[in-house]
Amino acid sequence: MAKREDDDENLLEGNGMDRKTLLEAHGLLLKEMESLDKELACYSDNDPAEIQRKIEETKRLKDSAIRWTDNIESLESYIGTLATDRNQMAEIMLAACGDEYVFGEGLKDL
Repeated sequence: MAKREDDDENLLEGNGMDRKTLLEAHGLLLKEMESLDKELACYSDNDPAEIQRKIEETKRLKDSAIRWTDNIESLESYIGTLATDRNQMAEIMLAACGDEYVFGEGLKDL
């Protein structure tokens, strides 16, 4: 064990740096890396990969909203066959959709 510690000391001394100096340098480099990551995050709005990710996410969310709008309109049509009174149907849709449903018009546009 003592021989191994001596070998480690010799390796470190080969560079002229001891363990303490290397650990200090490592700490400084980690701090610098954190600050550079923060600076890079400031420029993420102009990153082509980030822009493409946002475009794809927006498209996915829009498709999802359209799909759910179609589902709600299908339910509205089905409720229309069950409920004979337009006011009763509007109350059901208002309770289900909240502020997104406008009486006489249907769902608000995106």
